[in-house]
Amino acid sequence: MKSFADYVDSPFFNKKSSITKFFKSITVFYPDFNDESLGREILWKSLYPAKPYNYGVMKNLIHDLTKLAEDFASQSRIKKNHSLHRSELLKFLCSKDNPKLISKYSERITKEKKDILTNNLFDEFEIEKTKAQIFIHYFRQTKGGAAEGI
Repeated sequence: MKSFADYVDSPFFNKKSSITKFFKSITVFYPDFNDESLGREILWKSLYPAKPYNYGVMKNLIHDLTKLAEDFASQSRIKKNHSLHRSELLKFLCSKDNPKLISKYSERITKEKKDILTNNLFDEFEIEKTKAQIFIHYFRQTKGGAAEGI
């Protein structure tokens, strides 16, 4: 819960202060989230005491917080899976169109892969597939010629 709270508080991932306030108002019910005070209208009064209940705004708050939770789950998975993280980083570097940086990072990953024995063939496949996609990308850019720096 602490990690998710940090994620919600982060201006990089969440630009809406209303979502942060909404999240903080429901965390008092953690971990059960089954208190009668957790109703939408009761939560609304704690968030906006002077305003009448607005179903649309409350629906948007719930939706936005749910999207943040989904993004957090995805980010957490990528962070824990080193091969997936490296593969996604290679894809990002490819989108920046910097062959020298891609080559350098690709070599580093290959060295790390040799240093760390892994039994997870899927992880290795993802890295090799990404490297092949990057090579094909640059091969096409050079109109069938050798990709420079890769």
